[in-house]
Amino acid sequence: MRIEMSREIRVKAYEVVGTLSFPEERTEIFSLLQMAADVNGGLRGEQVVEKRRGLLPGRPKVMGTRLLNLAAELGLLERMNNGGFILTEFGQETLDNETIFIPEESSWKIWVTEDPIFPSKIIHVKRHQEGFSQKGSRSDVKEMPPFIKQIKNSSIELLRTHHTDSTLIRINEIKPKGRVSESDSDLKLFVVADYGQETIARVKGFLGTGKGNKIDRRIDFEGPEHLELFTRLVNHSEIGKDWDERGGHLSVEFSKTTTDERRQHLKTIRIENPELDDLGKFNSVEVKSVPLRPKTGNDAREWAEWVFWTDFAEQPWSDRIVAVWDEISVRYELQSHGLSSPPDVKVRIDKLNSSMLAGEISSQEIGQLRRCQAVIDLGGE
Repeated sequence: MRIEMSREIRVKAYEVVGTLSFPEERTEIFSLLQMAADVNGGLRGEQVVEKRRGLLPGRPKVMGTRLLNLAAELGLLERMNNGGFILTEFGQETLDNETIFIPEESSWKIWVTEDPIFPSKIIHVKRHQEGFSQKGSRSDVKEMPPFIKQIKNSSIELLRTHHTDSTLIRINEIKPKGRVSESDSDLKLFVVADYGQETIARVKGFLGTGKGNKIDRRIDFEGPEHLELFTRLVNHSEIGKDWDERGGHLSVEFSKTTTDERRQHLKTIRIENPELDDLGKFNSVEVKSVPLRPKTGNDAREWAEWVFWTDFAEQPWSDRIVAVWDEISVRYELQSHGLSSPPDVKVRIDKLNSSMLAGEISSQEIGQLRRCQAVIDLGGE
């Protein structure tokens, strides 16, 4: 009962001015943060250049102070009243993640989506080669959507790598005005859930232009597990009332089943454009191999008799009917409905005769009709 859902991802692109930070290998800053974490009362310039244990042993104190001020400008350290420097919350986060972000203020092209499944609304960034100033008087310079302006001092993971070959980035600030640009994208989201496995979300397509614009990757997604997701889907369809979440099956009327469904006790269902509260709207979904059970006792009896007569190729003597029927009766729990009596040969003859008059009888059923009539003629009732 694998579930596969998909939809197109709506992507917009904007040209903006802002300060974005990108990961760089800055071992001296990382080592400085480690020193600040280990020192009580704040780290000072003279400690940074101390001959025995300093980061810059034997260098002038001013060099140690300059490195501390640089880390403070990056938001990693803050100066205390006593002149020492301690880790900021962002500095501790940087130390834990072992990633140093260096800010760049420039004009950028950013690709964004409001798709509810995406953990980050910004999915790609690129330096805008033509340059852009929000102070211009061009008519196409407009206020950015609120969800963009609200992104500030946030570390995010992009869908596509940027110029440092990483998907990690920190948004320090995006100025409130920008202009719409061509998105150059065609992305599709796939959500897949299998029984007993993690529900995953995957994105395929292309994003932006140039080398590396092809996308085929998983994204962070804490989705509902398989049975919960299926229950939410069927509750958005006309069959929702017949789904038993606890039992994990769909209750159906025997008369509305196909031959394959009667044989396999499995059904393929189609749910038109489901819209799930926190996951959004998807294309129509087909779910295969949905377990079936008879809806009522009478449906169970019809189903059991259909199975019996479809597979019964012997002379229908009463002792053979009972021997074969007992197992089928137990399988369909007919005793609990008070409907476990063996099939009646005369009733079967009447039904087959009706099928013959309607021109709907098979060669196999003709043979069965003859055997049933022979048993009656020989007094086998």
